[in-house]
Amino acid sequence: YIPRAIDDYDYIVALAGLEYMTDNECFGVGYDEQGGQLYAEVQPVRGGTFQMGLYSDEQCLYLNTQTTYTYDDFAETSELDLGSKDQTDDDAFRAQAYEYWEDTQEYTLTNLNTVYNTYRYCTSCVDYPTYQDGYFIGDDGEDDDDLINQCWKFYSHDSFNC
Repeated sequence: YIPRAIDDYDYIVALAGLEYMTDNECFGVGYDEQGGQLYAEVQPVRGGTFQMGLYSDEQCLYLNTQTTYTYDDFAETSELDLGSKDQTDDDAFRAQAYEYWEDTQEYTLTNLNTVYNTYRYCTSCVDYPTYQDGYFIGDDGEDDDDLINQCWKFYSHDSFNC
């Protein structure tokens, strides 16, 4: 989650990167130079960053290190999508936003990783919330029976934690 104004660079990059990653988990994208099926999935990279990787198996367990292809050879840049309520007739804004959008949609996800650097730290998945959905949880938000599984929340909201 990046709390920003719709015309903010970070917000546009976050949306573009997540769109490029897709909601699919380990999906077939094409074939390597020898005719073997290639699959794509988010690939963790040393240092806590991530990129789109190409894999040799349908579970995306084995990174294909033999191919010269990258995810960019199979994926297309998507159309600018800032949400229906965020449409504008400002051509200069749309041109700048599309430039950010297009520059972000590449397999190393460099722009997206840069935006998320501020948030790059691991926390426990189980958290004691003090404020959830507009109201306090339990007496003070720290009751043992009021724990929230943050990993599930990240997954179910299409956010990706460490």
